[in-house]
Amino acid sequence: MIVGEKCAANLGLTDGFRMAVRYPPSVPSDYRAWLCILGGRQLGQPPG
Repeated sequence: MIVGEKCAANLGLTDGFRMAVRYPPSVPSDYRAWLCILGGRQLGQPPG
């Protein structure tokens, strides 16, 4: 999450942002995740 905050700061998202962590479909040899940063506009519910 610290890396996500630094990335958001580098993108100029000073008024707030959301982070979403996504994982690929279950594959035994695949251990990775994506950190998605949403921001730059008013975010409502549902996020996106």
